[in-house]
Amino acid sequence: MKMTILSLFLALALTGTARAQIPTIDIQSIIQTGELIVNTAEQLDQMRRQIELQIRRYDLQQQQYEASTGNYNMGDLLNSEAYREARRFIPRSWQETLELLEGAQAANHQRQSQEAARSAREAGQRYSTSDLYEDDALDKAVRYGREARSVFTQIGVGQSNFDQSAVRTENIEFLIDQIDSAPDLKAATDLQNRLSAENAQLLGELIQLQSAGQINAGEIRLNNMNRRAEDVRMSRTNIPLLSATPNN
Repeated sequence: MKMTILSLFLALALTGTARAQIPTIDIQSIIQTGELIVNTAEQLDQMRRQIELQIRRYDLQQQQYEASTGNYNMGDLLNSEAYREARRFIPRSWQETLELLEGAQAANHQRQSQEAARSAREAGQRYSTSDLYEDDALDKAVRYGREARSVFTQIGVGQSNFDQSAVRTENIEFLIDQIDSAPDLKAATDLQNRLSAENAQLLGELIQLQSAGQINAGEIRLNNMNRRAEDVRMSRTNIPLLSATPNN
């Protein structure tokens, strides 16, 4: 390209010189001028390519930026207020767990556990506290009632968790199915975060259930310990002998 432009420039210069009938021609100056023009043209062409490259890089950066920003509402997937309420079937404290069985009407998100606990009590409790003790205020009666509530409430919470586990599995499968349809990096990242949050919630429920089970087992052991202690205390109580009736 450089030689073509230079040759064309020389031909035009010689033609113009012949017409003007100038006796002397500074060929070296013409060549230098031609080379300067060619070099300038090449530099301009190189600058044009660099600008085009910068434009492409800018467009790519713009696309990457747009792919990493925006709100795709992935956090709202299976996370409406109804879903949130359904996930709160476990009471916030063990005391609330014990009160769940005796409550007249539990909160909506705990109603399933309450109904399961009552069903377990109706099916499994042979004797109520009043059937066994004349006075419900006796220590033995209070402990028996508390142990019964603890056992049946734990069964109800466990049953609710079992029922919820199938739903949660379906939810996770739904979120996984959304991976292939994520339009860009930001959407895929948001979806991954949503899956991580779902797994964290499942882990939290598992910890709550394990803790409830441990507390329940601990209370049963405590009741058994107190029962054995009472038996020991009663066995060591000195029963006074009836004094002999004096003969009159």
